[in-house]
Amino acid sequence: MATESVTEEELRRICLDAASRGERVGYILNDYLYLNFLHEQQEADRAANHRTEDDSEEWWIASGAARAEGRHRVAS
Repeated sequence: MATESVTEEELRRICLDAASRGERVGYILNDYLYLNFLHEQQEADRAANHRTEDDSEEWWIASGAARAEGRHRVAS
């Protein structure tokens, strides 16, 4: 499994090269999607770690996202 970030253009080239040699590309795509999923999860975890109990608005403000109503609202 690849450990470095690969752009979509590089992924296309890698898959085309493998296919031209008669190799299957399913495992390449699987690795790419899995690593992309892990990266997104790490980013979400990092963003969640930036939140503080003192200022529940901090993460929402820093991300530029609108504060979601409902489950994120602090209970009084």
